[in-house]
Amino acid sequence: MRKSLYKDISQPVEELATLVFHHFGKAPMGWTGIDKLTEYAHNEQFVKKVLALYDYVLAHDDLIMGINPSQYYKIIYKFQLASKSLDYEAEHLSSCYYRLANYGISVYNHALYQIEDEISSIEFTDITDARLKCEVAYLSALLRSYSETLYCDEHTIAGEIYSPIDMDGDTVIARHYKWLDAKSLRSELRDCKYHGIKLYARYHGLKQKAVTDIVGNLLINENILSLLKSFYIEVIYTNGETKILTECEEIKEVTDYFKTIIPQLVNGYKNMSLQERLWKKIECEYYALKPFCDTVGIDWKPNKYPVDERLIADRNRPIVKANEEILTLTDDEEIKHKLFILNDPRVHW
Repeated sequence: MRKSLYKDISQPVEELATLVFHHFGKAPMGWTGIDKLTEYAHNEQFVKKVLALYDYVLAHDDLIMGINPSQYYKIIYKFQLASKSLDYEAEHLSSCYYRLANYGISVYNHALYQIEDEISSIEFTDITDARLKCEVAYLSALLRSYSETLYCDEHTIAGEIYSPIDMDGDTVIARHYKWLDAKSLRSELRDCKYHGIKLYARYHGLKQKAVTDIVGNLLINENILSLLKSFYIEVIYTNGETKILTECEEIKEVTDYFKTIIPQLVNGYKNMSLQERLWKKIECEYYALKPFCDTVGIDWKPNKYPVDERLIADRNRPIVKANEEILTLTDDEEIKHKLFILNDPRVHW
């Protein structure tokens, strides 16, 4: 299902604010660890890179498909938070926010068109037994878990869900995963041979529409596993070769890798110092912009700067104060209003 472009900047602001409210209730900024990371991951370097992306979008007609559609929304969400206390014109920041919000929709619709064209010609593998069905579902779950773990809760850097796609009365939910081999981020991935995976699952008899929200979460309250009819899985290896998986043992080989590497990444993270963990989170924020940086020939990595533990306890920053104020509120409508203001790039401090 294609998405419609926003007609007014209030629309993406409202959508993001509502999402944050429902996702976190009265802990709105938990998404980005904002109380600890605002001064680190979301600093002027980040804002400048996003503004450079905006300039590129204005000057070029091509779409940067390497950044997932949902990640564009997370980028502008953090961008407007990061820029609130910086010396920029609110009008310029708002134009960037609004343009990139619609740009993310254009990327989504273009990718969806390509997927719809692809599934019209590929051959789906029928589910023949419960073991095969569970292995397909297990791979889907592991890819989401792996993406969350690798990118410090930023699963949309790697994965995107395109849904619903109609196929002769059935529903196809398409999952695209890329950047699974981020070796420059984690040394544990030195032997990773998987760059990307396409997983198209075909369901028969869904009673609800399997839609996604603005940041790529699948919204359906139904046991979809029981309705899984067939699938298509294509693995893209780091050497550029591809392979279509149809057998249970072939899929199991892939799930075995991710089942093994996820705890290795978790343990590696646990063994880092606090400063190292913070910096790893910071790197993930900038890695999300790597496809753009590669396009224009600039380094995706931020200039390294010291992370001072003493500043983590400093509660005198405007965004942190706004978050703490929201945490004291009890009226849902008042919380939503405050979240709208907090997410609005037109409101500058």
